[in-house]
Order: sequence, then structure tokens, then C-alpha cells
Amino acid sequence: MDANTETQENKGVADEKVNESKLNNVLDKGGDVREGEELDSAAVSQWLLEQGVDIQGEPLVTQFSGGASNWTYRLQYASQDLILRRPPTGTKAKSDNDMVREYTVQQALKDAYPYVPEMIALCTDDTIIGADFYAVSYNHLRAHE
Repeated sequence: MDANTETQENKGVADEKVNESKLNNVLDKGGDVREGEELDSAAVSQWLLEQGVDIQGEPLVTQFSGGASNWTYRLQYASQDLILRRPPTGTKAKSDNDMVREYTVQQALKDAYPYVPEMIALCTDDTIIGADFYAVSYNHLRAHE
């Protein structure tokens, strides 16, 4: 390999690292769950198992800080990585935080838009965590938009 080819390859590796670094700076990876917004992950896990979702063990739960009003969590199980969306607690109009609508629209768009995550399950039983919620596969390119 000549010196010019080696220099170009090194530049390509360096460019990839810079691009990855920039991407990591804009991705919301989730962090600690905010006080008062804790998720009953045991109840969610039990419900997911009852729906036939292949999860193993208890998840590592983090919360995304982005988003306008709904709470978005990442549940990292040994077998898969999920996103859970739910409305906040409190008194807002149900139409403001309609989990059924969000789930249904995304499910309908999935075939036309490849970045829509796989829709895993929708829960309308508010006895599980106190509100409707849904789970989707984690897609690091659009986890909480």
C-alpha cells in the first residue's frame, strides 16, 4: 500500500469517527427516570409476557428527556430493546395524549415509511400502570419523535 492510499484510508476512518461522534451528540439515549415519573417495570414486563412478547429478565429502564408531553422510556431486556410511551399523569384532555391513536397511525404508516419502528403491543388497561401505553422496538434513528 502506498503512502497516499494509507493516508486516504486513515482520513476515512477519522471521518467515520467524527460522524459517529456528531450522531451520538444529537441522539437522545435516555437517562435516569425523573422523580415522580417512575415506571412499574415489573407490571409492564408481566403484561408484555402475557401478550406473547419474548422478553427475558428485568429491563434496564431509562427515560428520554425529549418530547412535548408524553413520557418515553427505554426498556433494555436481555432479549430485546423496547420503547414504551405513555401519557403523563394529571388532568389533560384524553385526546391530547391518545396512545391508541399514536399506535394505530404508526402501525398504518409502517409499510410506507421504513423508519417507523415495529409496533409490539398496545395496552388500554389502565390497571397495569395507570394509563394506556404502547411498546415499540427501539430504533436508534428515531426513538422518541
